[in-house]
Amino acid sequence: MSSSVKIGETELSLIKENVYKIETNKLILDSIRDNMEQHNIDMNISIHKSVTYKRSHTRSNSEAEIKASSITSLSKFINKKENKRGLSFDIMLHFIGNIGNQLTFLKNEGFSIPFFSLEDIIVINETVFAFVNNEKVFKIEKDEISSRSNIITIDYPLMYNPLTSFIPPNIGFEDSNRSPRDMKLPIHIHFSSAFYSLAQLCVYMFLRKKIKDEEDYDKEASPFIYTSLYWCLKRCLDKDENRRILLYV
Repeated sequence: MSSSVKIGETELSLIKENVYKIETNKLILDSIRDNMEQHNIDMNISIHKSVTYKRSHTRSNSEAEIKASSITSLSKFINKKENKRGLSFDIMLHFIGNIGNQLTFLKNEGFSIPFFSLEDIIVINETVFAFVNNEKVFKIEKDEISSRSNIITIDYPLMYNPLTSFIPPNIGFEDSNRSPRDMKLPIHIHFSSAFYSLAQLCVYMFLRKKIKDEEDYDKEASPFIYTSLYWCLKRCLDKDENRRILLYV
């Protein structure tokens, strides 16, 4: 990676050989801690100031030093020569495990995300996948107008690239001709949109195919039909937002 990269409101920099600094909110750092520990990657977190984010919420901004031989973007990782035709089955399972752990942690803390983009995720030591775009983390609440529960509210424009973002149905800005500034805000969506987007992303990483919905998935999933991975992603793509679940068995 270059000496400094910004992903949403998260800043990542190389401070010396094999030592990286990541500055973001503590929620993001806590969400990746377990995956780092499982792979014996040292990550020391310190809280150093409070900042006000776009939604007028004050949070503790934290930084961590990570000892790693490499940190790269997911975009660069999947475009390496050995990965250009799609990631291996084993790597896909590892990816789902890492990102799934983060989504579970966030849900337990009362948060979720609306969708994934390739730019949101980094790869540490080519083994640990970490979502780090804290700009996309929203609190799960009840929408008082519609009385829907388990809703996240997008109340400011989110940057997205139609080529590298994986947008679930009914968010309202799937149109590639629209700019983030054209979003009709606020947008209220179920927290399980994160699962839907994750499945779309996984299909792209594994097969290099972009899908919009479950029908597209059934057309493209023949290379791994009826495997545990197939059913895992199928559950994430359920049309009923209340039935979507991220479960690999």
